[in-house]
Amino acid sequence: MNLTTALLASLTLAAAIVAEAAARLSTFCPLRCRCNDAELTVNCQDAALDVFPLTLHPMLKEIRLSRNNIANILSAFGVYSQLEVLDLSANRISNLGENNFALVNLRELDLSYNFIKELFADTFQGAESLQTLVLKKNSLTELPANVFKGLRSIEVIDLSNNHISVIHPAAFTGLATIKRLVLRANHFRSVPTESFVHLNSLRSLDLGSNALSMLDEAAFTHLRNLEELELDKCGIAQVDAGSFLELGELRTLNLQYNNIQSFPLAISTIEKLEDLNIGGNLIARLSAKDLRKSYRLRKITMSHSEMLQRIDDDAFQANLGLEEVVFEFNMQLERIPTNLFGGLANLRRVSLRGNSIRTIDAHTLPIDLLASFDLTKNPLECNCQLMWLWQYLRSDYVVSMTTNASSMVRCGGPEALRSSLLMNLDADDLECGGDTKRGLLVGGLTILCSVLLAIGGVLLWYRRRAPAHLMTSQDPVKALKQLENGGTSVYAQYQDSRYPYVLQPTRIPTLPTPGMSYAKSMMLTPKSSPNGGLSLPACLAGGRNSGTPGQDNVCVDTSNHAYQTLGSALSSASSECESAKYFTLDGRGDQNSSLYVDEERRRADDLDGPEQGRAVRQALPDEL
Repeated sequence: MNLTTALLASLTLAAAIVAEAAARLSTFCPLRCRCNDAELTVNCQDAALDVFPLTLHPMLKEIRLSRNNIANILSAFGVYSQLEVLDLSANRISNLGENNFALVNLRELDLSYNFIKELFADTFQGAESLQTLVLKKNSLTELPANVFKGLRSIEVIDLSNNHISVIHPAAFTGLATIKRLVLRANHFRSVPTESFVHLNSLRSLDLGSNALSMLDEAAFTHLRNLEELELDKCGIAQVDAGSFLELGELRTLNLQYNNIQSFPLAISTIEKLEDLNIGGNLIARLSAKDLRKSYRLRKITMSHSEMLQRIDDDAFQANLGLEEVVFEFNMQLERIPTNLFGGLANLRRVSLRGNSIRTIDAHTLPIDLLASFDLTKNPLECNCQLMWLWQYLRSDYVVSMTTNASSMVRCGGPEALRSSLLMNLDADDLECGGDTKRGLLVGGLTILCSVLLAIGGVLLWYRRRAPAHLMTSQDPVKALKQLENGGTSVYAQYQDSRYPYVLQPTRIPTLPTPGMSYAKSMMLTPKSSPNGGLSLPACLAGGRNSGTPGQDNVCVDTSNHAYQTLGSALSSASSECESAKYFTLDGRGDQNSSLYVDEERRRADDLDGPEQGRAVRQALPDEL
């Protein structure tokens, strides 16, 4: 009996299970569909259906018919009055008809990836509960007036990837509850500003991938409650300063992949901006003035910017609330300033992946604050300057984080370590020795030699060009140099870079020696001197020649090569100095000086032989 009782109980339980399963399955469920009458849902995705099924449970709440071959849906939904979700995406529908979606409980309608070319004013009439309408990837070219009239509960309309170029100003009339509008990848040439008049409740607008080229000051005038704006891939080259002035509630702005060459001034007018993406443009520099009014900025993304070369040290000085910084794949970005992240106490994530950074200072990244940072895909030079990073990567904390991208940092150089994981190296591999030391030494010596050569050149130039000082040495013998040319000694003094100050071709018996009586032995007495002689002591003392009033005789400095050459020419002109009369050039161009110069030129013409005369003429300054 016990066995029989147990067997009967088992059979009863099995029958109950089968009955329950049978109750959950509809006998009218099409082949390849999954029908659940208990939950009132049907999933007929990829069921190869050609027509809309009409034999399903009449109380269905959800029907999913994506990826079939359905072309006609006219008058197909009347039997399913309780329907809340209808997915007809990726079919062959081209005509939606009129009043075809008068389903009072319908909340979601997906008609994407079909062939719909036209919408009518009463297409969605009666769908008062509809919240999400997806019409992306169809063949729409325009939106007529009142096309969405009656959608009193609508929150999201997706019209992306169509061919829309015209929107009637009254197309969005009556959409008092709309939150998100997607117009991405259509054929707009400018922002359809007039069509936004009735979208006061709009929070998110996506206009990406439209050929907008510029944003004028009135573009978003009517969207005062907008919080998110997508303008990526639009070819925008110009952004007027007041383009975002009316967007007082804007939190997120995406301007990625445009043709902007300088950081838009308009961004500084968005006081509540929290998330900015401005990568993929032609901006070469990021400075503090660019974000000076973005006090609430929490995330900035500037990746794939092929022209970005410089980020100023104080670029984020006004953005103390920054939590995330993403600068990736900027191929000309080689340096991250040491103080760039200074003062950013809320910073949690930094990604510098895929730039051209060769080294990074130990104090640049606040690693104690960061939850993660990424330096991978940079040509990092693995030497002692990255010892801090090597130590960090080998710490127990990082090793335990198996998903941390930082652990995958590889060396870009030197050649022997190329492609090696930094954390797998030994400390000795990171020595700044060998080629590095030699390179530093050679570089230092090169710089030193360059500096010394520059100083030498300046001194030489100054010596040749600068005015000379009068010789006033206590020992006049040290101040003079003798030139011997055929028995004639010549002394020359120069005062500035262009004219000799005093020329005194003369015979002197001997140079003075210490203790010699200057007055007796060093009288300068040329053979035909018109003014008489002047003793060397008087000359050194700056004495005046009594024979020529107003002219000072200055002692001689013969160390200058130019005047040594002059002296040689004068000496070789006449061994007796007949033509080299005593004369003074005082640099002031007075009458006496001019007379003496003229006399010397005349006498030079009278010299025996053209070569001697030419030598004297060339030695005299033409300007005087």
